[in-house]
Amino acid sequence: MKALKLLVLAFGAVTLTSLVRVEPSPPTDIQFVYRPIYQKSKNGLIGLEPPRELKNTGKIYVYENFLLINSVREGIHILDNTNPEAPKNIAFISIAGNVDMAVKDKVLYVDNYDRLLALSFGDDFKMIKLEGMVEGQFGETAHLPPFEAIAYECVDSEQGYVVGWEMVTREEVNSVCYR
Repeated sequence: MKALKLLVLAFGAVTLTSLVRVEPSPPTDIQFVYRPIYQKSKNGLIGLEPPRELKNTGKIYVYENFLLINSVREGIHILDNTNPEAPKNIAFISIAGNVDMAVKDKVLYVDNYDRLLALSFGDDFKMIKLEGMVEGQFGETAHLPPFEAIAYECVDSEQGYVVGWEMVTREEVNSVCYR
């Protein structure tokens, strides 16, 4: 009985310690940091463009005869997959901060940093229309760099909306945060 109590106590201790997340400490010799690139308005972060070369690809979604392929934090490539042996890149939907998508009833649901957007589209993706937007759906981390264990200039929301990140020397930034 004593052994069982000891086993339960040990299991409980291990379980509790596994729930605690220890944040990494920033190194003291930081030479380079990521600096946010701001845009004053949230408008203009979405657009239908000519096809682009596929790079930094993420999720792939199949909808009818189309492949929707995410370029991480940039947008979605639209490929006509009528001939699966030779898919044709037909358009790019520029969506800053995008990493995820879903489609239902000709509505493309996407993330745009911390916003959820609903975009309607035609039969051949030659037009898109913003049908709805819900702010603040994906938390505070939507405005942080897409990496961990790095130093970055602390985000100043008064400067605008973060639309990207650039690497600069430590001397070029005002305040350093660490993730």
